[in-house]
Amino acid sequence: MSTADNSFQLKRGVVIAEWVWSTWGQTFTAFSYWSLNSLFHLTFNSSSYWFSLSNCSLIQTLEL
Repeated sequence: MSTADNSFQLKRGVVIAEWVWSTWGQTFTAFSYWSLNSLFHLTFNSSSYWFSLSNCSLIQTLEL
């Protein structure tokens, strides 16, 4: 392979990487934000539920 072929392969790889990031990267970033946000709310709501139980502590409730 010549140097020109190597530079062409490198440029093509960079273009492909940029295209993959522009499509999948933004989708993944949005999904990550959504899933982390949902996880936070789920954790907060469930902890509020467990701590609001009368006459029970979290440890007593989770004992098997």
